[in-house]
This record gives sequence, structure tokens and C-alpha cells, in this order.
Amino acid sequence: MRNYKTILIVDDDPIARGIFRTYFTQRGAEHVVEAENGVHALKVLDESEQEIELIQLDIYMPLMDGIEVMRHLRDREYSGDIAIVSGAKLADRANATELAALYNLNVVGEVKKPLTKKSLEALFNPQVPAFPNTGLEGNGTAA
Repeated sequence: MRNYKTILIVDDDPIARGIFRTYFTQRGAEHVVEAENGVHALKVLDESEQEIELIQLDIYMPLMDGIEVMRHLRDREYSGDIAIVSGAKLADRANATELAALYNLNVVGEVKKPLTKKSLEALFNPQVPAFPNTGLEGNGTAA
């Protein structure tokens, strides 16, 4: 896993935010900020004194969803990484990932909720074999 020091967790689910906060702080993140929707996320991003290296982004949220956030990230020329984590069906997550690529945003992967340690490791630690005992490595994207 890349050593992200500054992370923005954007999710309307406080339990998911808590899981991510714990996960990232246990792996050495120094500054983990949370936002419960896209409007709050953009405010945090604009006001942050530190460069946000990773945005963990939910797709479906009230006020402003993750798709709209990505449009704003494109307009701000955000150059950090994005991880899409959502309860949305696979096609919606894939569409979000494709849209991010069209916006020249760097999506490091996507994973479906509910979150598990295994799914987080597959997303953020791609050198862990996705298929144990086969020698095949994960690509950072969990289904």
C-alpha cells in the first residue's frame, strides 16, 4: 500500500467512515478527515492546509453524490488518488471508475460495501495475492 499521509473519507455512512478511519490510521496515515457528503468534501478539500493524497469516495450520498464530486475534482485538477467504495451495483461502480478516467482522475480501485478487511486489503494492498497459491497477484480492484 502506498503510504498515504493525508486522506479524505467521503461517505454518508458514519460506520463506514469509522472503519476507514481505523484502517488508515493503523497503517500510518497522519491526517484523516471525514465528510458526510460531497458538499462537505469539497469544502474540506478547499480549506485543507495539507495536500489530500487519497479520497475514499462513496457514489450515492445526499446533497451531492460521488459522481458530481468527481466533476468538481476534475475542475480543480485534483492529482491525488481516488478509491471508490460504494454499496452501488457493479455496473454503477464501473461506470464511476470509467467516468473518473475520462476526467483524468486517478482511481486506484473500487470495492463494494459492506466493507471487510479482505476487501480493503485487496483494494489498498494490491501486492497481496488475490488468488492464494496460484502466484497471480491482485490488481488493486475488488469486485
